[in-house]
Amino acid sequence: MTKVLPIVVSLIASYFSFSLSRSKSDQEKARDQYNRLNDECEKVTQERDKYYDEIKRLNRENLNLKKKLLLHDSEKQQREAENDS
Repeated sequence: MTKVLPIVVSLIASYFSFSLSRSKSDQEKARDQYNRLNDECEKVTQERDKYYDEIKRLNRENLNLKKKLLLHDSEKQQREAENDS
């Protein structure tokens, strides 16, 4: 009995040590994966914002070109009306 008891205690201690080490390793893996995914999400969000800003700029440019075209067409129609008179 005196020879078996230290072995049992040692086995139990080893099991709990292994279990704790594995749990800690799993937590670190989960934290690393979370950090990696969070960084990737931030990067994609920045790229998306960049493209949205580019779309806004192009839409403003498109609107300005349409205004210029309408103004040009309006002036052209006025000149044609004056020439027809």
